[in-house]
Amino acid sequence: MNVQDYGSSLRSQAIGMLKAGERTKTVAQRLNVNIRSVQRWGLSDNLGFSMESKPKSGCPPKINGVAKIVLKKSLGKRRQSTRETVNGDYYRTKILAGTCKDAFHRRAKNGAVLERSMTSEMSGIIFMQDGAPAHTAKLVQEWCEHNLPAFWHKAEWPGNSPHLNPIENFWAIMKDKVDELEQATTVNGLIKNLKKAWSNISGDVLQNIVSSMPRRVTQVLERQGGYIEK
Repeated sequence: MNVQDYGSSLRSQAIGMLKAGERTKTVAQRLNVNIRSVQRWGLSDNLGFSMESKPKSGCPPKINGVAKIVLKKSLGKRRQSTRETVNGDYYRTKILAGTCKDAFHRRAKNGAVLERSMTSEMSGIIFMQDGAPAHTAKLVQEWCEHNLPAFWHKAEWPGNSPHLNPIENFWAIMKDKVDELEQATTVNGLIKNLKKAWSNISGDVLQNIVSSMPRRVTQVLERQGGYIEK
């Protein structure tokens, strides 16, 4: 069964089972659905999202397919084949040096328009990222050590721990929002959909995700690094 075939009735049933204390894996097996879908439904319910699907016309969106096309075109233009060169070098030069570092310095110097009183606390920010190959590459780790106020080294980050990274929950919500929009068939269309989905996520949702982190960390400590459901 594909994700786009999941109706509101099935999702409501899954949420009911989760609230009754069933494990995510058990719910997925009993309902014959993808475990990641069950995780997203549970998170959406916890954050107060409606589980009703909006009516769509035409074929279901396949954003992943568009993303693959964009990636292939990008790699073709760069004429680079090794994974570390494409991921590690690009991430360091384009994302970290080109975006992240400038944002840190600009905000530390000027502050947000309505939050200038917070700029003195910028040194307390810790930069975190998951274990993607581009993030753990030696050249990236060295760049972070020399250019960021503070960051979690790859040795400090627990493996297979998406629940400890709030951005993972945000991406799941973002994906659901994009799936509600008309299918994008071009790069510009995909960018437009992403921006629209981004703007439709309220600050309350972000706050709810962040506020859930102390509970998650406590659960991991209580289980001595073991798996947590949500």
